Amino acid sequence: MDAHRHTIVLDGPDAPHESAPRASARVERTSQETACFPIETITPVFRLVGAKISVGLVPDPAGNFVLPAILLGERDDPKCASESAAQQVAAAREIVRIKHAGVSMRDDRVPLSRSLAVVSFAVAKPQLAEQPRSGSGAYFPLEQLPPLSDSDRQLLGIAFGAFLDEVLGDALTRRLLPRGVLHRKTDGFDGRSPLASRIGVNRAETPAPVLFGMLPDPFPMSSLRMLYEHILGVPLDRGNFRRQFLEVIDLGPLVALPIFQRGVPHRAGQLFTFDHRGWERWSHAGGDIASTGALDSRQPAAEDATLAP
Repeated sequence: MDAHRHTIVLDGPDAPHESAPRASARVERTSQETACFPIETITPVFRLVGAKISVGLVPDPAGNFVLPAILLGERDDPKCASESAAQQVAAAREIVRIKHAGVSMRDDRVPLSRSLAVVSFAVAKPQLAEQPRSGSGAYFPLEQLPPLSDSDRQLLGIAFGAFLDEVLGDALTRRLLPRGVLHRKTDGFDGRSPLASRIGVNRAETPAPVLFGMLPDPFPMSSLRMLYEHILGVPLDRGNFRRQFLEVIDLGPLVALPIFQRGVPHRAGQLFTFDHRGWERWSHAGGDIASTGALDSRQPAAEDATLAP
């Protein structure tokens, strides 16, 4: 494929702000505000080799193993490029699925000084036994990876994380696994798979739940329940929701406040707040144990409790 340098426009902090009537006008950028990066498609291929989940790697000109990659040309289809990258280590008939995983910058790709990596992952049919490694590519168990560059480990971590999301989000998996296992493995914290730690990627801080950015602070319990109902389109049992809510308060991310709603046409409900420090402690603990620290020990009243005089 022909290499092509795609132009990405970066808006700096000193970029001029346009007034509303001119918001659609084109703003010319200086050369300092425009950066050109080659775009690569990276497609790790996961398959069972014997009884171990393995990933396909290819040798670079120096003889080091790297992830399968294709430099994207100006007229290349990214989907076709992902397929071509995967076919460096697996025949087309062996590939079961290819799915997008994420995008990341990389700085150590020779001969490119810096490139934008579009990461996908592929799943291939199993190999009953390990095959002899050839010059065109080889499979390595995730527990026994050869030396990889930091960026390759980061991109492999992105691909494996997306693979885990696909596995744990599958309807059949969610029917077969115990609920306790599903809760621990789908919370988004560390410890979802020991194979992820073998890849050697340090997981970033777990972001706070997005819905709490949409709620007022503080908020009544009913607001959160109704937001879930509105998004999911299904009614939630108030009693069950309240019991689950109480458990989360005990773990630390939510704090019950000694104040209630005012000026509402219904019975005033107790107010709560999202505790970012409690969330960090809980996420660092893997979501399995209660956080320690000075949290409000008040038990929340019913969802629509009347403020006592």
